[in-house]
Amino acid sequence: MRGHWKDIERAGAPAGLRIEVQEPAPERLTIEVAPRDHYRIRQGERRLAWYLFDMSQYDLIWLRGAAPLEVIPPIRSRDEPPGTWDDDSWWRAWLRHFAQALLTEPGSPLAPGSWGLTTPTGGLGPYVESAPGRPERLPDALDPARAFARNFTYGVRSVHPRGAIGMRDPSPPEDGRVKMWRKRARERRLPPLLLYYLLPFEGYLLLDGHDRLAAALTEGVTPPVVCLYSFTEGPARSEAEKEHMWEMLCRAPLKTQGDVDAINAALIATFGEPRIRVLTRVSALRSGVVEWRREALEAAERLGVDPELVEELRHVSRILSA
Repeated sequence: MRGHWKDIERAGAPAGLRIEVQEPAPERLTIEVAPRDHYRIRQGERRLAWYLFDMSQYDLIWLRGAAPLEVIPPIRSRDEPPGTWDDDSWWRAWLRHFAQALLTEPGSPLAPGSWGLTTPTGGLGPYVESAPGRPERLPDALDPARAFARNFTYGVRSVHPRGAIGMRDPSPPEDGRVKMWRKRARERRLPPLLLYYLLPFEGYLLLDGHDRLAAALTEGVTPPVVCLYSFTEGPARSEAEKEHMWEMLCRAPLKTQGDVDAINAALIATFGEPRIRVLTRVSALRSGVVEWRREALEAAERLGVDPELVEELRHVSRILSA
């Protein structure tokens, strides 16, 4: 394996794993960025997706290519532990299953450094900046459209991740694996979805579990999930940083319970100890914006993307590059 993990417990219940990685996966899933928020997702030499994120408007333009994504092997019946998602032992078994796969498979996103693999109600602890929260809008990950534009409306930064994005085409409802997972969902034994948390738009990539998500939605149940993300640890904020954050929070709206939760989480992250910062590990896209635009537009043409969306992609790319 390319690293090791340590259990994280909260009040005696499994909250997740802390994974320390020494070596990158050889064909690892990589987020690359060119200047001015032009992103590309690559696995080995295969280009999987291109996206723009306009932070001034919180608009995401997404384009997924035809290359398939496989981060971990398909789950087999012999991989399934006894029990249900009501049992702590069941969660511990699945967390370790995913950690083992992520540390050994060549297409994993793991790079050297510290990573969290946690449940939505768990986490690394109370003093975490930009911590993933409970995923919202999971059905979006089964949207068959390979290209779309979405607005990720922000409240206070870094508290409420907004949605999930699928990384492969959904299977038809009559598919055998979907039917099998529907039975597991009724039995409360459906294996968790594996989500990868990305900044700056605070959304999730669905790395594994597209058929399981379809099965859960068909059965009308909320699927179990585990969230993967990278982080760093550092010194506490300076007094100047704390004062600046306090001024920002004093001006933040308090219209909903979500706003209140966001403020509370931001206060804990600002004034708590130690300081853990969630981040997305990226590599430089050395070919630059011009090459990014060429690749994305060629992919859009191959996929037959709506001309209006293609024009929006061009327009936003020009604005960001200005």
